[in-house]
Amino acid sequence: MVAARASAGKSSYVYRLRRAFLLQVHPDRFRNQKEIVRKQQATLVQALSDRMAEHDFLAYSASTSRHKSPSSINRDLLHFLRNTDYDHIKQRKLSRIHATAAALVARRAFAFSAIDGTGLGWSSSSLAICLSRLTSLHEEHGAKLLVRSFYPFRLLLSNDEFHCKVDPFAGVVRLNPAATSLQWLGTLATVSDDSVRALKENQSELRRNILDVESALGVRPVKGHTCEPEEYHRCVGRLASESRRDVGIEDGGKSELTPSSNKATLVIESAQDCRGGRLRTDGNFAVGAGTDLRGARMTIGEHASRSNERIRTEMEKRATCRAVVERFVREFGVLRVDGAGPAVTSDDVSGCLSALLERDAVERRALRGYLAGQSIGVAGRGHLCHLGDDGSIVVPANCS
Repeated sequence: MVAARASAGKSSYVYRLRRAFLLQVHPDRFRNQKEIVRKQQATLVQALSDRMAEHDFLAYSASTSRHKSPSSINRDLLHFLRNTDYDHIKQRKLSRIHATAAALVARRAFAFSAIDGTGLGWSSSSLAICLSRLTSLHEEHGAKLLVRSFYPFRLLLSNDEFHCKVDPFAGVVRLNPAATSLQWLGTLATVSDDSVRALKENQSELRRNILDVESALGVRPVKGHTCEPEEYHRCVGRLASESRRDVGIEDGGKSELTPSSNKATLVIESAQDCRGGRLRTDGNFAVGAGTDLRGARMTIGEHASRSNERIRTEMEKRATCRAVVERFVREFGVLRVDGAGPAVTSDDVSGCLSALLERDAVERRALRGYLAGQSIGVAGRGHLCHLGDDGSIVVPANCS
């Protein structure tokens, strides 16, 4: 009861204090002053205005700098380079070398055509440890494997959930890096001579079918990201069989194309993702896996002219980008310039490097001192300046 009474008294006091404060500082209070007081205030304000010139306001605004957001600061390449510990760059380069060496040893031990662990998102040092485990597994349990050479299979390290660990259509053996060595051994031991023979037959048949489809349509079919390997094999095989049965191959869809369309490709996506034929932004044609030869020809014939224009434009952009990259390499002495990711376009790379080349002589000299001998990667506009896993300096396309 006493506490409630004290709280009510405190609230009443705060209310009276707030009301008194508002009555003292409210603008309406100053309009009720006497005439003589208002004249004195106007005289003082006019005298102060006469004493202050324009340069006084400019000096004040120049002395008060606004706080830069972390994102704008981290897009400043020169600021990033000045605060970067170059020992970290050396360490990352060494880690990438160790990971590459570990991958080479593991690939030779199992005779894989390639080892891919880029989809893990791991650092090079962690990937090197994982590959060393794989090499140790072969040294201890290599005699339990059914084959001495896994070629032409390639090894894919992935955290994704997959049902088919040995895919004779994709040509991959999938291992989860979180699994134990004995679980790896169980997966590798399922690969037999029949698996290798089936993969070689699938690859040989796919090459023949691709040549038949390319001769019939004038464009080369390639697998899209959404199409499963087995679905892609069946689609290309069906198109090839239709092209062999088609009597009018010579006058099919190929006559609708101009010579520059030979640089385009026919991207085969899943039937759910691409229900009808369309033209991609890069100038390539996209069809679903359920399409037939007639539908593919109609798609190519309908979009051939626009495909030529887009491919020609893209080739011009790439030529411009190569010229800018060569100039950038000569100016700053970098080892190489790459696009960091598939979403980075030629315009992004050209715009980023051109902006750095157009800086004044003092900044270019400072950048040359930091960038000489380094590798540069250009990322998308939503990124910040950072170090790549291989020790490269990654710059956003909209760096400042």
